[in-house]
Amino acid sequence: MDVNSIYVLLKSHQNDDNSVTCSWDFSDAGYVDSEGQDRLLSLAELMLQALYVPDPKNPLITQLPQEIQFEREGKMSKLYKARCGCFTIGEIIEAVRSFIEQVYNEKYSNDRYTFTEMFFEGIMGSCGIFEIRMETAGGNMAGAFGGLQHFMDMMEDVM
Repeated sequence: MDVNSIYVLLKSHQNDDNSVTCSWDFSDAGYVDSEGQDRLLSLAELMLQALYVPDPKNPLITQLPQEIQFEREGKMSKLYKARCGCFTIGEIIEAVRSFIEQVYNEKYSNDRYTFTEMFFEGIMGSCGIFEIRMETAGGNMAGAFGGLQHFMDMMEDVM
């Protein structure tokens, strides 16, 4: 299953000690199937091999490398290794959750913050280093893919 076809809500909250905890909310988790239809993401799909479309304009699906790192907000993750020779969808989204929680704890544990819920939208990159793509929660995720992420990328450049 293409890791860029799924969407899962990431909820982040601050604990009493100002540390941040991130968790996935699978109640609205889904994916876009090969015919472009929205489908609910089940436990069975989380166990599928995570495939990857490196170029949205070229529909060639490839296998992820056996070791990957994530980049977000100028931070690099640890090196994640596939357990059984290839990553599953579940392994990828757990690695994403863990890394975002780490970034948030480094950045936001000094004061009190309110976090915006974000949907995981996929990863982009090559050569083992991937950028995590997230989209602000709200509205129809399948129809909003791409446009809002582009707007958020532009806003990050301005800030």
